[in-house]
Amino acid sequence: SAVQFACYKFYREFFFCDDGSGHVQLKAWQHVIAGGLAGATSTICTYPLDLIRARRTVDFRGDVPSSLIGGLRHVLHTEGIPGLFRGIIPSLCGIFPYLGIDFAVFDLLKRYCRTSKIGLSTTNEELLPTTKLLCGAIAGVIGMTAAFPFDTVRRNLQVASLKVRHSEPPKTMITFMSETVRLHGVAALYRGIFPNYLKAAPSVAISFTTFEALKPFFDRLHPQDWL
Repeated sequence: SAVQFACYKFYREFFFCDDGSGHVQLKAWQHVIAGGLAGATSTICTYPLDLIRARRTVDFRGDVPSSLIGGLRHVLHTEGIPGLFRGIIPSLCGIFPYLGIDFAVFDLLKRYCRTSKIGLSTTNEELLPTTKLLCGAIAGVIGMTAAFPFDTVRRNLQVASLKVRHSEPPKTMITFMSETVRLHGVAALYRGIFPNYLKAAPSVAISFTTFEALKPFFDRLHPQDWL
C-alpha cells in the first residue's frame, strides 16, 4: 500500500503535471492510468512474497518450506527466477483495472461530494470521514468486480505446480481463461467474488481514508518531502 500511494502521486505528477495542489482536475481515464501504474509497480515489487504466501496456503503435502527464505530458495532452485513471477501477467492485468478504478472512483466521488455539498463537515466544509469511507467502499466493490477474473487466474497459476499432475494444467492466462469458460462458463471466473466484496469494501475504504487523514499531518512536518 505504501508503494501504491507513493507511486500514484508520482505518476500523477510525472504524466499529468498534477502536484496535488488542486489546480489540475484530472479526468477519469487519467486517474485510472496513474492508479493502474501504481498498482502494477507495487505488484512487481512484492510478487515473489505473494507467490510464497499462496503456495503455503494450499500446500498440504509439505512441498513448500515453512520459512519465507526457504520458500524463495526452493522456487529459485526448482523453477529459476521466472518461477518467482509465475502468474504475474494475470496479476498485472487484474491489478491495473482494480487499483486504477479504485483511485479514479474514490477521487471522482470525493469531487462530486464536494461540489454537491454532500457529506461535508459543518465547521470547515471538508468531507466527513464517514463520507470518505463510503466513497472508498464503493470504489473497492467496483474495482474488485472489474479485476476478479484475473485474480482467479493468478491464484490458479501460482499453485499450478502443487496440483496433482495426472493432467497438465494450462500454463498461460489465455489458455486457462478459455478452458475455464469452455468447461464451466463465465460465472466460474467470478466464483468466490462475494466474500471478496466483504474484504475489498472495508479494506479500500479504511486504507484510503487513513491515508487522507494522515497526509495533512505529514505535510505540515516536511511539505517538500512528503506526498
